[in-house]
Amino acid sequence: MRLKSDLAKFAGKPWLGKNEEWPKCPYCQNPLEFFFQLNLNQLPESLQNKFGSGILQMFYCTYTNVYGDEVCEIDYEGCEAFSDIHFLRIIQPETEAQDVEIPEIEDISPPKLIVDWEQLEDYPDFEEAKKIGIKLAFDEYYLYPDKYPIQ
Repeated sequence: MRLKSDLAKFAGKPWLGKNEEWPKCPYCQNPLEFFFQLNLNQLPESLQNKFGSGILQMFYCTYTNVYGDEVCEIDYEGCEAFSDIHFLRIIQPETEAQDVEIPEIEDISPPKLIVDWEQLEDYPDFEEAKKIGIKLAFDEYYLYPDKYPIQ
C-alpha cells in the first residue's frame, strides 16, 4: 500500500503544533530523539481504526553523558514498555505544523519517509517468548520459529 503524505516517517522533523516545544526527557532535560510518526488514517485497510485516528508519534531519550555514567536508557529502564523516557502520543492536528529546528542530538538517526507497507510475520526472540509463556529450549525455538507464532 503506497502512502500519500510525508506524515509517515522515521526521524527528521515531527509534526509539532504552533507553540509547542520539542519534548524533553523528564530526567536529564535533554531533547528526546524523534523516532517515528504514522498517520493512522493511512494505515493498511486491515488496520484502519484499530488504533484510532490522527498522528501517532514516538520520542525516546538516547542521552549519555560524556563520562558514560549517566545513560537514561539504562538508568530509567528504557527497554521497559512504560518507561518515563518514552513519549508516545496520538495527536489530532487542526492547525499548520510549525517548521521546527531539529535539536542537536548525538548520533541522531537520519530521516526517512515511510512510503509503503508490507505485511510480514514477526516472532518473539527466545527471551520474549519466555516472558509471554512459550516454554521452549533455546535450540528448539530457533529450529522451529514458524510453529510458535504469537497470536
